[in-house]
Amino acid sequence: MDRKSFFKSLGIGTVGVVKGEGITVKNKTVEIVPNGKWEQQWRNKKTPEHIQKIADSNRGKKRSAEAKLKMSLAKKGIKQGPMSQITRDRIIEVKLQKGSINKIYQYTLEGSLIAIHNGYNKAAISVLVETNEPITNETKASYASNIYSCIKGRTKHAKGFIWSKKEL
Repeated sequence: MDRKSFFKSLGIGTVGVVKGEGITVKNKTVEIVPNGKWEQQWRNKKTPEHIQKIADSNRGKKRSAEAKLKMSLAKKGIKQGPMSQITRDRIIEVKLQKGSINKIYQYTLEGSLIAIHNGYNKAAISVLVETNEPITNETKASYASNIYSCIKGRTKHAKGFIWSKKEL
């Protein structure tokens, strides 16, 4: 006898198992035993008054651009992990607008612009990729440190390039 026909024989019909619930059968009666979390949710069902109260408390709040983007994606049904590529790109955009990420300009030794990078680590990774060296935390940190030294004026060039925070 499968599960569906078993419950029909008891006169209950179809009983679904919700995540977090356990079903026990005692003397031909079905008892749903929820765990604490589900029990709490059942007791605290949101009434229309409660929903209205939440809406009123949220009305007029200032939202950051990142929060607005996340709410928009959630409404559209686009799932994003804790650090999806969309989130990473948006964080970089916001940090660039605030000025907390430095734009790093990469030039040849002759002075022609090659690329503009968003931060020391991105610049270090691009050089590592160009030179086909393995990207590890140690090599990335070493390259980023050399680029930083060049920008601060301690060296004239680093890894065969001239680096600057300003356009030359």
